[in-house]
Amino acid sequence: MQRLTATTTRLLLTSVLVLAPGASSAMAAGTSAPPPQTPRTLAKASGQGCVEYTTQVSYRNYGYDHWVKLQSACEKPVKCHAASNSNPTGVDQSLAPGEAQTVLLFRGSPASEFTATVSCSLD
Repeated sequence: MQRLTATTTRLLLTSVLVLAPGASSAMAAGTSAPPPQTPRTLAKASGQGCVEYTTQVSYRNYGYDHWVKLQSACEKPVKCHAASNSNPTGVDQSLAPGEAQTVLLFRGSPASEFTATVSCSLD
């Protein structure tokens, strides 16, 4: 009977963790997700030195999302192409003067790191 009570108590505690507001499912399941990666230092895009970018990886339930944040300090609109070792095809993004945009290069990657290349030209 004592063993059954201990098991029931553990199950109830787990249920409370799962249902508690603000509790993450990773914590409740006893696994820990890696913390979000802090953005790397700003890098200059090739072609237009007035565009800087950072990379960021965020963990989701099934893998890592690879993000690139573009920041334009250009006086004219630019068109940028961001690619990575996880997505060599890449994506195009237009930026107005002074605009910042974040683009998703890969969703659900098994890789927790990636290397981005960004090139920009006047639009």
